[in-house]
Amino acid sequence: MKRLLLSILFAGLGLLLVEGVLSEEGGAAGPDAFVRITQPEMNFNAESLSVAASTNACNPTDVAYVHWDLSDIPTMGFVHNAALTLTANYATGTDNVILGLYETESGWQEETLAWATSPAVGALIETRPAPTEGGQTVTFNSAALRNYLITKIRSGAGEASFALRFTEGCRLFALARFDDRENGLTGPVMYLEYELYLPDLAIDKSGPLTASPGEVIEYTLVYSNVGNAIAPYVTIVDVLPPQTTVYDHSGTVMLPLPGQTLTWEVFDLAPGAGGVLTFTALISPTFSGLLTNTATIATTAVESNTINNISPPIVTEVRAPDLTLHKVGPAMAYPGELITYTLVYSNAGNATAPYVTISDILPPQLTALDHTGTIVLPLPGQTLTWEVYNLAPGDGGVLTITAIVNPTFTGLLTNTATITTTIFDSDIGNNTSPPVVTTVRAPDLTIHKTGPATAYPGDVITYALAYANVGDAPASYVTITDVLPLNTQLYDHSGTVILPSPDRTLTWEVFNLAPGASGTLTVSVVIDTAYTGWLTNTVTIATTVPEAVTVNNTSVAWTLVTPHIVYLPLVMRAAP
Repeated sequence: MKRLLLSILFAGLGLLLVEGVLSEEGGAAGPDAFVRITQPEMNFNAESLSVAASTNACNPTDVAYVHWDLSDIPTMGFVHNAALTLTANYATGTDNVILGLYETESGWQEETLAWATSPAVGALIETRPAPTEGGQTVTFNSAALRNYLITKIRSGAGEASFALRFTEGCRLFALARFDDRENGLTGPVMYLEYELYLPDLAIDKSGPLTASPGEVIEYTLVYSNVGNAIAPYVTIVDVLPPQTTVYDHSGTVMLPLPGQTLTWEVFDLAPGAGGVLTFTALISPTFSGLLTNTATIATTAVESNTINNISPPIVTEVRAPDLTLHKVGPAMAYPGELITYTLVYSNAGNATAPYVTISDILPPQLTALDHTGTIVLPLPGQTLTWEVYNLAPGDGGVLTITAIVNPTFTGLLTNTATITTTIFDSDIGNNTSPPVVTTVRAPDLTIHKTGPATAYPGDVITYALAYANVGDAPASYVTITDVLPLNTQLYDHSGTVILPSPDRTLTWEVFNLAPGASGTLTVSVVIDTAYTGWLTNTVTIATTVPEAVTVNNTSVAWTLVTPHIVYLPLVMRAAP
């Protein structure tokens, strides 16, 4: 089949060069033919295109038809240059004859075209001198040809057909034949240079780099048409992040607003035209992190470039403080002991925390004795409150509290501290210190002394001292003291006592006595030979740390010393 092929070449900015020639594929008839008035039903599938006329009026006898395929050219194409060149292989009677290029309807087929079925010849497009001999070329390239092709392209026809006939200068008979592809020579050459007229919408967006929770921020949208054609029904759409709420805007937006979407109707935007839109948004007072936002611009027409229809993303870092507080204290304490808590605070966020306060409510079993830093007075109950004021990112400090444990308390002390600010804190999970649990433990020393219930003057008697720590804390530097009763003399003892023993006193140093530990000591004394009566012996046990119970720290043993009884024999005698 013969058809017109178009090859597209790129030249310069948006300029497309299209060149086509009648070419042959498959050997079937192509879209170039001529018709003859004297044979109206005859189809001439010849190897030449024939144009002929007779009389001074140039009455046509042969009319040539050619077809131009425009289907590859978009409807927005604008033709800058167009040319149709034909090469003659024979001419006679054509001196001073003018060859005309005419509009004609499309839809004809080379295989069936005849004078009787040929499309009517339309308006004259352009004229050129007819060839006078073989080998000469004729080129049509007028503005009228260009405008005709533009009309065909804009209409979406996708093709253009032409008729070739003589217009004037004829005498008796004029004839010219032109090459086509069927004769293997150079057929009609069609050259087209066009430019696509398209809009090119561009949008750019600006906004703040940083913001704070609860702040109203402003975005600016700059839009334009940098293409070479009007952009019809232009719309600009901005979908706000879910962490923001539309506060205000310029321009007229389409209502209602679906979700967080702003849509402006700009309608037609001419080449080089543009504008600026602004809108403000309220950031959620409980949000911190990154806000990412873009805007898009669109038209109902095809654009030459859509990459710039979406603005580069605007990333706003919503900064907030992140106050942290950590508290440490002793794991164990004794009743009546002084303990110290240490509070370490900081701002781990990326924004300053204004009017920072730190509060610590001490357990009721503690009494505050001292502290660092300046606290708010008066102290309500057991509460300590510090005003730190503004705390910049990365800043922090250390506070300490010294308190005394109730001397009668044993058990668990649980204490926490909190830090707050007047603005949103990005993580409140670390605003309260983990609880510091202090176990208040105390030893419970017991001692029990046993001895004989009775004795005689001069006897050696022995006392047993059984001691133990039945509490839940070690008893440090334990001492056991036994004051010997009067009318006795020390005879012996177990264990190591502190020497000398003042005032008949024996003192043992047991040192540290762990919970559950126990022991036994013994003391032997000699009772004065002249003494009778009660011997009272008291022993005590003590430690340097507070005890939970002290009533069992003393034990007493009583011994009754009775005189010896002499039994004389009774002798019975008879009466004289």
